[in-house]
Amino acid sequence: MFDEQMLSPLDHAVLPGNFNRDAFSDSLISTSDTASGSLLFDTVQSPFVAAHKTFETLFRPDASVKLLARKDYAFAHEAGVYSSQRNEVWFTSNLLLRDGKKSVEISRVSLETGKVTIVDVDQVSLGNGGCRYKEGVLFCEQGTRQTPSQLVYCDFNDPSKAHPILNNFNGRQFNSLNDVIVLEHPSGDLICFTDPPYGNEQGFRPSCQLPPAIYAFDPKDGHVRMLADGFRHPNGIAFSPDGTTCYVTDTSHIHGSGKLDPSLPSTM
Repeated sequence: MFDEQMLSPLDHAVLPGNFNRDAFSDSLISTSDTASGSLLFDTVQSPFVAAHKTFETLFRPDASVKLLARKDYAFAHEAGVYSSQRNEVWFTSNLLLRDGKKSVEISRVSLETGKVTIVDVDQVSLGNGGCRYKEGVLFCEQGTRQTPSQLVYCDFNDPSKAHPILNNFNGRQFNSLNDVIVLEHPSGDLICFTDPPYGNEQGFRPSCQLPPAIYAFDPKDGHVRMLADGFRHPNGIAFSPDGTTCYVTDTSHIHGSGKLDPSLPSTM
């Protein structure tokens, strides 16, 4: 079995003394005693921390974590889309500021050599999340003050043919698309995505025209509908293996301005 640290909920239902955990820089296993500063849990050199034995069913016995590449800036941030044909992972950087201009890099890393190559995708200047779609990757392009936020399809083998497949909701611009997932179905795929206000908060998008929400797009007939609102900053999105449950994170505790507030939603 792969190396893991089990941490049963019963082990931390009642913590001793005056405990402390920084909401943004610490994990549960780094909770400490305020008086002594000592950690309350034994730590092990393992990248896996589990709260239930069923966690083991998600991995092969030889599962491990390997560092592929490292740079001195936030070059790897979102997407993380695997191409089995090319044996590489495509991803987007964090928001970069170069020569006074905000931008996002798209890169791919070879799982054989660890070599990182920047990919030029004209239709995606401020990309964020992405997922596998057809023979390529579907990017969330957050947009700018002059261009709309949109879903852009990019073929793994020919990024020059990247093109948008959706850029509006009944004539209104999206706020700043963040993450996307494809729900596969025999009758046709359904593309679901999140749209938080981060672009406006970070200063590269105009005022929001829509509430923060989750949408579904049917690429067969072009129909797009709002699945759910009531979120403050809907972010990551995924489906259960059987496709019956959709999971969405709300990361409102991280404001686009950089302000952190642990009292705001940090939920799934």
